[in-house]
Amino acid sequence: AAGGDMYLFTERPVYRAGEKVFLTGFLRDQNARAIPDQSLELRLYRPDGTEDRKVILKGDGLGAYAYDFDLGSMARTGRWFFRLSYAGDKTVLASHSFEVQDFVPLRLKAELTTAQKLAQGREPLDISLAADFLYGAPASELNSQIRATLRTAVRPFPDYKKYHFGLLDDAFSTISLLNENGKLSTTGKRSLSLVVAQKINSSKPLEIVTTATVFDVGGRPVTASMRIPYRHEAVTVGLKMGDIVTSGEEGRAAAEVVALNADGTVLSNRDVKIRWIKEDYDYQWYQRSGYWRSKTVIYDTVMAETEGRTDQKGLLQAGHTYPMVRTVLRCQTGQERHRPVCVSTWDGGHKTDEPMNRTSLI
Repeated sequence: AAGGDMYLFTERPVYRAGEKVFLTGFLRDQNARAIPDQSLELRLYRPDGTEDRKVILKGDGLGAYAYDFDLGSMARTGRWFFRLSYAGDKTVLASHSFEVQDFVPLRLKAELTTAQKLAQGREPLDISLAADFLYGAPASELNSQIRATLRTAVRPFPDYKKYHFGLLDDAFSTISLLNENGKLSTTGKRSLSLVVAQKINSSKPLEIVTTATVFDVGGRPVTASMRIPYRHEAVTVGLKMGDIVTSGEEGRAAAEVVALNADGTVLSNRDVKIRWIKEDYDYQWYQRSGYWRSKTVIYDTVMAETEGRTDQKGLLQAGHTYPMVRTVLRCQTGQERHRPVCVSTWDGGHKTDEPMNRTSLI
């Protein structure tokens, strides 16, 4: 602005009635140099738009301004705002707002912990909940709730973010494992063991999500959460789609397979079978309640099968030349499994992360 730029702020955005508000501002020219020793007019407006006060602020040699005031005990809730201008000038240099609300600050903090890095099979997972008041005392004998669910892992192996794990058509429904209420001990702690008793039949890596809620004396909740990988298989296979090279009516797809232990370490010298499958789509039309509807039928044709062995990094490079039609790559470990464990797709020579008529890759 021609008269300078004003940076105006309060030390926090929300206050309660009766608290003190601290306002700070800095006046600078177009080259960010301080404009010293100016007199500025400050106007404060209530939430209904009426003017609460008008004061003159005197800047120092560094172009800094400060103003603080106490909100009355009956201050109206809502959005209050400042407007700052040169004394006697109606041009606004800067404006700033803050909220006045009737709120109670949090008094508790809660934390979920476990000594285990992952859960496997039906081995118990030991979980600990600890809660303390912010002033240091333990949250003795407060009510609490602990819930746990088993779901598809969002990012099962952080070191292999570009790899896809699990079958495309393998839809896993979230399972509720635990929902228990109880009181914390006199030291503000609570412990329990969690066991996945259900039989899990899924090719996807899973995780246990635990959420704990601790209720303050007045009932206000404070939550804590924790995610732990869950491995129901000893071996996990990941697949990364590579580049597509096309020539005439043919395309060549490349892929990289990784074999991992349950803890994410690589499996070297492991036999891997790869099947390349062509998908043909047929759309069948029919009438129901006077309306035409359709359903998709997919026919799979095995185009090729290859075998290989992972290297010292647990990786295996694979490639296949195919006609320019939709093709699905499926890979499975050697003798340990008899069903595919990982699928990626190419569509007309272009790889895709969202296959048609398939669930999204994880």
